[in-house]
Amino acid sequence: MYLLKNTMNRLSSSGINVYINEKVPSNDAGISLGQAYIIRERLKSEKWKA
Repeated sequence: MYLLKNTMNRLSSSGINVYINEKVPSNDAGISLGQAYIIRERLKSEKWKA
């Protein structure tokens, strides 16, 4: 847990948003869900709209 918290603190202090797994398994299902979430957020952005 120390490594996770330390890494999160360093990334956050550098201005990077940190997301961690809390309710989704860390297997292939979790990877697919994460990919879908990232695409959904990108599609909301004006930068990604055609």
